[in-house]
Amino acid sequence: MENDEICHDEVYYYYDTWLEQRNACGGRTFPSAMTRRGGDGPETVATCRDFCEGGFARKSLSVDPAHACVYSEPSDHQGNAVPTCTCPYRPLPLTGTWYIPVGGRTESFVDHFMHTDIKGRISRAITKTQYEGINRTTFGAVTNYRILTFVNDLDSVAKRVEHIRSARSVADAQDINRPGLTDHDTKNAYPFDWILYGLNEQYLHSDDNALFAISISVVAGFVVMLPLIVHPAAAIIVTALLIAVEVELYGLLPYFGMKLNSVTIVNLISAIGIAVEFHTHLARAFMLAKGDRVTRVVAALREVGSPIVCGAVTDFLAVVAIAFSYYDYFVLYFFIQFTIIILVCAVNALVLLPVLLTWVGPPAFAGEQEPDCDPNENLPVEK
Repeated sequence: MENDEICHDEVYYYYDTWLEQRNACGGRTFPSAMTRRGGDGPETVATCRDFCEGGFARKSLSVDPAHACVYSEPSDHQGNAVPTCTCPYRPLPLTGTWYIPVGGRTESFVDHFMHTDIKGRISRAITKTQYEGINRTTFGAVTNYRILTFVNDLDSVAKRVEHIRSARSVADAQDINRPGLTDHDTKNAYPFDWILYGLNEQYLHSDDNALFAISISVVAGFVVMLPLIVHPAAAIIVTALLIAVEVELYGLLPYFGMKLNSVTIVNLISAIGIAVEFHTHLARAFMLAKGDRVTRVVAALREVGSPIVCGAVTDFLAVVAIAFSYYDYFVLYFFIQFTIIILVCAVNALVLLPVLLTWVGPPAFAGEQEPDCDPNENLPVEK
């Protein structure tokens, strides 16, 4: 090791997708005097191509041509060729510790970097690194570290979710996360933040979780309703309306400024129970009524229409106190959403369900019939 350089056979090179987007020629002027990596002195570099292919932009002394920088001339938005040099391979130490002579003693390369170089002091300020060793002043092999990064323009949930996915895809694509590099054969690098990731990770799979949970609830509602409504066709009609209620509630979320999160998913699942309560009574009354479809729908509305309205009113009274909460979150996700749930369920049960039963309602339940009797029987006889 000479001039604080690291031997190429002590380094593993991994592909850094962040460096893939960085132009090493950016901000440089040509011609310019530069020192080639591993060279003896400054040389004149005339163009970006010479800078890129001449070894001036390389991060290491790797002899593998696959690790060399790549020169290209992509076009900008005006169609002009832009000289570009990309060096996506970043060196990673294999041994973890190198030593250099400092003042008659041997000091680890990491220790020297952390204490003397300005970049090392900055690294100590923005990273939290753990080393092998028993004191704070001697740095041995790096065992793990955390580096601080900054992100901006994450002013919406969609952008935060996209950031989480893209950051994890970048980390997963690194060779450092390739299985086989560690004793435990697990991934080493991953992005995380208590606020950005901890609070927004629920949105990564909220659609799938909501679909799964609501599907289970709808199936459970169908199983419970089937013996009570006494006809499979009527149970299927009510189940279809349960799905319609969920679709309507899901579509109304953005109009009231709500997001599909863990709270709204729980509320949507609770809406299944309210919808079953409103729809099942009317469907059962329809099945037990006599006459044609229209007559039976009218009879069912006369029998259970008022109780359904009373149930909707009492459900609303149960949540109206939340409207006076000091927390806007509670007002939005509990009072407003449950009010919407009650209204949607009541309208579907009292308006849409009767119309469907009038069109495609199954025949009346054929239970035990009372024996026919003579209408003149038991009438008083004049003498």
